[in-house]
Amino acid sequence: MSGAQRGCGRGRPRRNAEEEPEAFAGDPNANMWAHMMRQHQQFQAQQHQEMMMMFQQHMNNPHNQNMGGSASFREFCRMNPFEFVGEYVPAAAREWI
Repeated sequence: MSGAQRGCGRGRPRRNAEEEPEAFAGDPNANMWAHMMRQHQQFQAQQHQEMMMMFQQHMNNPHNQNMGGSASFREFCRMNPFEFVGEYVPAAAREWI
């Protein structure tokens, strides 16, 4: 126990680099699966980068930011209506309108 490392979690199993090729020696398709997995991971990383670029462009585009709201809302605000003060009672709200 004196040689054991201490810390959070279980840690990773220790493997020798020489053992890995032997593990795939019985399966001729193992290299193909590893290659497909690597391609899939690269595709996902590329897709993630493209999505982040699109998101940043969208956030930096001033045309997409709706600063003034709709025309009817701006017109309503120009009329400077009275502020409703009271409880949330639908009948009272209808009277106010």
